[in-house]
Amino acid sequence: MIRFLPPVTADSIRDWFDEAGRGEISDRQEVPPRVCVDTRRSEKTVIFDTCDHGLNDAVLHKNLVAN
Repeated sequence: MIRFLPPVTADSIRDWFDEAGRGEISDRQEVPPRVCVDTRRSEKTVIFDTCDHGLNDAVLHKNLVAN
């Protein structure tokens, strides 16, 4: 049986990002000399943020994964 899902909208994507961003940091890995990777988990999403200490912890790369 084919199951149709509602279409993806800009609002649904924003809501997903907002919900994911409220997750707690569950792990932080330092990658010398300037980089760290934060893992943030929420009920439905895992986010991996790669940050640069040399740029005031600016996020260089964000990876969102749905559970």
